[in-house]
Amino acid sequence: ICYPERATRATIAAHSGLSIPAAFRTREVRVRRGLVREAGKSLAATGRPSILYELSEDVGLTLGVSFDLESVGTVILDAGKGIVSTNHSVQRDRQRARDAAADPLGGIVEACAKAIEELHGRSICGIGVALAGLVNPASGTWVAGLRIPGVDHLRIRESLEERFGVPVVVDDM
Repeated sequence: ICYPERATRATIAAHSGLSIPAAFRTREVRVRRGLVREAGKSLAATGRPSILYELSEDVGLTLGVSFDLESVGTVILDAGKGIVSTNHSVQRDRQRARDAAADPLGGIVEACAKAIEELHGRSICGIGVALAGLVNPASGTWVAGLRIPGVDHLRIRESLEERFGVPVVVDDM
């Protein structure tokens, strides 16, 4: 989550696709967990001013990973500040591309570990993975890889959550 300015419940609802009451309930949970904080009141011309919210500065970092046969990309986002770092490596060497295809889960874990290592002790609060091919986001499973033989129902979310101890979201590119 990265939102560049303060937001009202209505703004949060509009951007998340939630109803205003649902946005209010999720906001309450996030405030209690320390993810979101009140940041003042809007300047309303009429009626009661809306309370403004912003992401807490100490929410933590989120790791994004994209993986396909030719490349692996990572991005670290700070919820309150935006992009912290990016890394994109292209598998130009055919042997490295075949190695990545032989063990795609290993390539994803390696990319995550390398990105986290470069944070020098700062922790991440979640990982998002974008994969080429057919993905079941509900189960976090990579069902079939696009041009990547051997990808058959890989449990990406389960493996990464077990390895890194943070929530993981998996979807297709």
